[in-house]
Amino acid sequence: MKDKIYYYADFDLEALLSLAKQCRGRPCTCDASQKPKSGSLNWVIFICFDDGIEWVFRSPTNGIHGFYSDETASKIIVSEACTLMYLKTHTSIPVPEVYSGSSDNNIGVPYILQSKAAGRSLGSYDWSQPGHQVKGFQNRRPLLPLSEKDREKVMSQLGAIMSELSNHRFGEIGSIFREENGKYSIRECLSPSLTWQERDSLKLDRGPFHEEHDYLVSLISAFTSHAQELPLTPHTKNVLFYCIAGQFLLEMIPRLSSSVKKGFTLSHPDLHLGNIYVDDDFNITCIIDWSSTSSGPSTELLGTPSLGGSAAPPSEYLVAAFRSGFTKRATEVISELSHSNLWAKSDRMWHFSRLVRLLSKNDYEHFRKLFELVYKPSNEGDEGRVGILSLFHERANRVENQKLLAELQKEDITMEELQEKERACFPPSRTVNSDAIAVARKLTLMSEMNLGFLADYRLWQWVEEARTHDDRQELE
Repeated sequence: MKDKIYYYADFDLEALLSLAKQCRGRPCTCDASQKPKSGSLNWVIFICFDDGIEWVFRSPTNGIHGFYSDETASKIIVSEACTLMYLKTHTSIPVPEVYSGSSDNNIGVPYILQSKAAGRSLGSYDWSQPGHQVKGFQNRRPLLPLSEKDREKVMSQLGAIMSELSNHRFGEIGSIFREENGKYSIRECLSPSLTWQERDSLKLDRGPFHEEHDYLVSLISAFTSHAQELPLTPHTKNVLFYCIAGQFLLEMIPRLSSSVKKGFTLSHPDLHLGNIYVDDDFNITCIIDWSSTSSGPSTELLGTPSLGGSAAPPSEYLVAAFRSGFTKRATEVISELSHSNLWAKSDRMWHFSRLVRLLSKNDYEHFRKLFELVYKPSNEGDEGRVGILSLFHERANRVENQKLLAELQKEDITMEELQEKERACFPPSRTVNSDAIAVARKLTLMSEMNLGFLADYRLWQWVEEARTHDDRQELE
C-alpha cells in the first residue's frame, strides 16, 4: 500500500530530499504519511530541516482536475518559478524564495521548491462584509474576526504592491521565462483565459503580443471558442448568444484599450484570500501562487481585487483604500492615470476579464455591467435588461448568425439525449423531482415566448420560496 504522500503523483522522495539538502547544506526529512494539501491547480508537501525551517514542494494537479495538459502544466510551473525569481530580485514585493524549479528532472514531476510563507493566510479570517453573507451558508471551520480598518489596511497594501509592479514594464504581453544567459524574456502568454479549463487545447494566438489590441482579440477568441468547443451547455441558443456576446466584445475593444504606450505590466492572475499571508497586525508577509502570471495592459493591474470570491466588485471603501495605496506609491504611472482615465477603463476591464474567463456563475451580469460602463445607456434596471436582450435577439436574426446557428445545431444533442440528461438530473425515485422538472420545462417555455426573459437571482429566489411553501402545505 502506498504512503499518503503519493496521493496525487508518484515521485522520487529520496531525490527530492537530496536536492533540498544540496540547496541548503543541511539534513532534512519529509513525513511520508502526510497527505498533500491541494488547491485547484497544485498539490503541496512540506520538507523540514534539522533546525526547524520548512520548505514547500509544489507540483501541478492538472491530471486530476483536467484544467490543462501535462505539457501546459510544465510550462506554467517553469514560468512561475522564473516569475518568482524575477520578483524577488527586481522588486520588494513579498513572494516566496525559489530554490529550484524544473519540468524535466530526476524527481519525476514538474515542481517548484520554495520557502514557506510567513504569517497566516487571509483565508483564516472572515472577509465577508455585513449584509454580504450568504444566507444559510456555514464555513467548515470558524473564521477569525476582521474589522473594516483591517480590510482597508490590507487593500491599501495591495494597492501599493500593484503600484510597484506598474513600474516594471515589458515590451510584450506574455509570460516570463529565463534564458540560459540568466536574462528574462517574454514568451507565449499562459494567462488563465488562454490555458485554464482545457483552453490550451484550442487553436488560439497565444503571443507573445506586441499590441494590446491583438491580446484582447485573443481573449475574446478564447471566450467564443470555449462556448463552441468545450463544455458549457447543451442548448445551442445559449452557445449562439455567447458567440454574439463575443461580437459585442470585439466592438468594445477601442473603449477597453488602455492607450498606454510605455509597455505592459505583470499582475497576479488569481489573487484571493488563500494566496495572501499577513502577520498579527495585518501587514502582508507573502503573496503566493503566481502560476499563469503574464504581462498585460495596466488596466488589468489597476482593477481592485475582489478577495472574498464574490462575483460583484468590492465595496466602494475597499476600492478607495486600494486606489489610495496605489497612488501614494505610484511614480511612472501617475501621469497615465490622470491623462488616460485608466481608473474608468480598469472598471471595464474588471468585468471583461471575469466574463471572458467564464469562471463566474453570472456571466450576464458581467456583460450587462460592462455594456453600461462602455456605452452608458439611459435605461437601467428591468428596462435596460430587456434592451440588452433585444439587441442579442436582433443580432441572432442576422444572416451570418443564422448560418452560425445552423452549424451549431449540427453538433446539438438529440431530444433523446436531452431527456436522458433530464433523467440524470431529476431521477424519478424522488417525488419532489417531478415538480423540479415541471418548473424547468415551464421556464424553458417562458424563455421562448418572452424575448426579455432572464432567469436571474430574483426568479430562483421566488421559485425556492414557492416550492418551500408548497412543501409546508403538503405536510400540514
